[in-house]
Amino acid sequence: MTDITEYYFFIEDMDVYFEDSEIGKKRLEGFKKFYGRDKEFFGKRVLDLCCGGGLISNFLAREGHEVVGVDYLQEMLDRAEKNKPEKDNPKYIRADLKEYEISEDFDTVLIWGNSIAHFSPQTLAGIFKRIRDRTKYLILEYADFVSFGFTGNLKEFMVGKGTSGELVLDVYGGYDGIDSRMIKYAFIPSKRKVLEFDVNLHNPGTISGILEALDFSLIKRKPTERFFGSGAPSYVDIWTTLK
Repeated sequence: MTDITEYYFFIEDMDVYFEDSEIGKKRLEGFKKFYGRDKEFFGKRVLDLCCGGGLISNFLAREGHEVVGVDYLQEMLDRAEKNKPEKDNPKYIRADLKEYEISEDFDTVLIWGNSIAHFSPQTLAGIFKRIRDRTKYLILEYADFVSFGFTGNLKEFMVGKGTSGELVLDVYGGYDGIDSRMIKYAFIPSKRKVLEFDVNLHNPGTISGILEALDFSLIKRKPTERFFGSGAPSYVDIWTTLK
């Protein structure tokens, strides 16, 4: 299976994760609209998990928040460091969320941009459990590719893209609700190799099931139109804990 670094740097358009690109600026504008409406749920200290190139972490630091950004990819963090507004804010940490222990308290934990797709429901439950006693608010943005129709709409959206011959994608329809995943196959002729990568599928039902079992309470769930023109429904959730 392809390493996550290789996946992002060969398949994804990296510009979407950086604030000094046109695509990144558009993504940031979308977040700013959400932030403007729901700023009350962003406390002084914010933990941005799967922070990527610092697009949101750096914005929140400029807005006066104390921010810690965590990501697995050092290449992303290097770019985030380059663009951060202050020497010590945000603080960036390289870590695998499957193992990352949160050692300090935050007012808000943010997981933005469908990053939860990197984690199975079981792994996600472990991450949420470690978050629970360290924050008051948890904010998630994610796509509902389950309801979108994995073997129907999603397959039609994915398969056959990249007609230039540089990239061919296919999907595996083995959704079982537990070890749920989509596998992308990418053939890049110039590299003469096939990249495979697992993406876990979630929807509002699975997210609610996990978080309610861990004693989180849903404050609001709002639909968004963020996911790349696929037509898949997507949401921003704001959850709270008893902390």
